Amino acid sequence: MKSFSRENLDFILFDVLSVQTLNSLPFFKEYDTEGLQMILDSATDLADRINPEDIIASDRNEPELVDGKVKVHPSIHNFVKSYAEAGFVGGALSEDLGGFQIPKTIVAAVDFMLCTKSNSYIMYTDLAKGVANVIAAFGTELQKKKYLPEILSGNWLGTMCLTETESGSSLANITTKAIPKSDGSYYIKGA
Repeated sequence: MKSFSRENLDFILFDVLSVQTLNSLPFFKEYDTEGLQMILDSATDLADRINPEDIIASDRNEPELVDGKVKVHPSIHNFVKSYAEAGFVGGALSEDLGGFQIPKTIVAAVDFMLCTKSNSYIMYTDLAKGVANVIAAFGTELQKKKYLPEILSGNWLGTMCLTETESGSSLANITTKAIPKSDGSYYIKGA
């Protein structure tokens, strides 16, 4: 049973938004209707392989820090690996950075399909995409070379740590400082 309608999604993408015409732009020249459909088919297949029992198990067994490593349900590893192998982590990034130059509208459609199956699974890959996008936009060439391949392959993920200094939403009051280390990484200190 699908949690989304591919027929409706295809209608919106191809008949309303005409995403297939994006291949008139040099950046998206490789993506005609057939190529975009193949990407959506791959995402549909990945969504179909998400087992509802695994979602329940992963929700009941939250990530834990064990011996300095984060331990998650095995199904999350399988999802991240499949997502990365399909090229979705760096889908919108340029080929010279290891991406596939997929139109962001299609990337959003892929994530929509997967999110309808499990919002918690897609959070792992969305944070990886966020980190990859920041490095692609603002990183040095050395950082891009060092970090992007690991992130785009799904070997490394990203994280987001938000805390509220008071009991309400006061994220604007948080200050964080990134201190460069000699190995190119950063020590993060903040409140």
